[in-house]
Parts: sequence; structure tokens; C-alpha cells
Amino acid sequence: MTTYGYSRVSTYEQNVNRQIDALKEAKCDEIFIEYVSGGSKKRYVLEEVLGKLKPGDKFLVLSIDRLARSLQNLISIVDRVKNSGAVFCSITERLDGSSDYGLFTMHLLGAAAELERKLISDRTKSSLSSAARRGRFAGNPGLVARNPVAVEKTITGKRVAFQTRLEKESQSWLSDVQNWRAKGFTWKQIVDSLNKNRTMGFITERKLVHNAKKLVDLGKLDESVLRKSPLKSKSDKLLHKVVDIKRTLPKNARLSDIAHVLQKKKIKTPHGHKVWKPGSVAHVLARARKLGLS
Repeated sequence: MTTYGYSRVSTYEQNVNRQIDALKEAKCDEIFIEYVSGGSKKRYVLEEVLGKLKPGDKFLVLSIDRLARSLQNLISIVDRVKNSGAVFCSITERLDGSSDYGLFTMHLLGAAAELERKLISDRTKSSLSSAARRGRFAGNPGLVARNPVAVEKTITGKRVAFQTRLEKESQSWLSDVQNWRAKGFTWKQIVDSLNKNRTMGFITERKLVHNAKKLVDLGKLDESVLRKSPLKSKSDKLLHKVVDIKRTLPKNARLSDIAHVLQKKKIKTPHGHKVWKPGSVAHVLARARKLGLS
């Protein structure tokens, strides 16, 4: 049985760590992060998680508003979870979709949340319409009037704020990324390592590459990091695979634990055998350390 955690925020600027911390505390085996509006129909990460579900698995979210913005959408997603034989659970509402009572409660909370969002939206629209009739419009007057000076000032302000925040946040991982890319690490391997060590909070590969490009433009990162990683031999690929598996396991994991995962993933030993022994794992990790991979 596998427990999958799903977290969602609308934009890259929003912080997802609170959701991640709660899902890790709930002992999720795998956590997925999606940066998209809850009302969007194109939610590729959610589709990936739902496609992984098997009978006996758990699908966990921090709260139901992280999963869906309407009752109809919520019911559709939960039905897919149920049809796959998995169980839907929500931490905040303490919902367990394995029981009829849990499903009934979830539908009630979903309906109430949807009604609350609609009432807030209606009140906001009514207030804006009332203000517009009196000649007052929401937002920056210069932007509303499409004043070029105001537009340029706003764009510049946002760009400077982003650059300042990025330069400050990148101090904890900048040198690591530079070194790892120089050693041939892929972006996925770097992301896995950063997320494992919580160097910069949880981040996606797409966001890390985007930030790296911005830092290259600012002259804070060498442009060589953006070059494609050189093709590796089968031996090099095996070293990276073993190191990657080691990083995903707890720090107190034994060599036999790594060997078990390698066999489960059907990865063969350097000599082409199917069975991994702790000594074989130790030998590969020793080679990886000499190359600076672990």
C-alpha cells in the first residue's frame, strides 16, 4: 500500500511548504506538487497521481480546497480515486473516504465551501459595480488608465522585487548547483537532492531551471550550468541511479535497504546480475564518492 500526497498552489510565488510539512508528517510515501489554479481543467500533476493509484493505496491532501474549487469537480476526482480501489483522505477536515459517512461529510463540506466562494465572489462584484457607478475603479489609477509610465513602473518594481528575493534565497544553494552541474548531474537529480535536504524548500525542476536562467542573466551563475549534461556510459548511469536511490531513503538506511530497492526496480548489478548484495552496493557507492557524486 502506497500513500500519495497531493499539494497545490496557484502560482510559483506562493509557498507550498506548509502543505508539504503536513503531508510528510502524515507519512506520505510520495508527494506531488502542482502550481496551477484550482479551477483549471489542465492539471497534469493531479492526472499523474490519479494514474498511479492502485487498490489499497491512499490519496491524501491537506484540505479539500487544495483539491477542487467546486463540488462537481470534487465528486468527480473522489469517484476516480474510489474506482481505482484507493482511499481519499483529507487532513484538515479529518475525512476518510473509505466509509459512506466520510463521503457524505465530504460532500457537505464541499458544497458549503463552494457556496462560500460564490457568495464572496458575488459580494465583490456587487461592490465593484457600485463603486464604478460612482466613478471609482479598483486598482492603480495609472494602470486602469493604461498610463505607459505607470505600467512600466509596475513591471520594473515587480522585476526588481523578484530579483532581490531570488538573489537572497539562492545563497543557500547557488554553489551546490554550480558544482553539481559541473560534475554532470541532471536537473532532476539536483532537484531531488535539494528537496531531500530542504535546502530551499520544495521546488520543481521547471522552477529551478527558470531561476537558474534568471541568475545567469544577472551574472550570479555561470552560463555553463545551462548546457546539456554530457551523455554518460552505462557505468556512469548506474552510479547515478544508486546515488539517487540512496538520497530518497532515510539517512539511517542500511546497504541492504538500498539493495532491496534496486532489485525492486529491476536494476542489474555492474556484472549484470539481478540480485544485489550489500557489498555490491557499498562498492558502487565508494566509486560514486571518488567521483564526487555522493
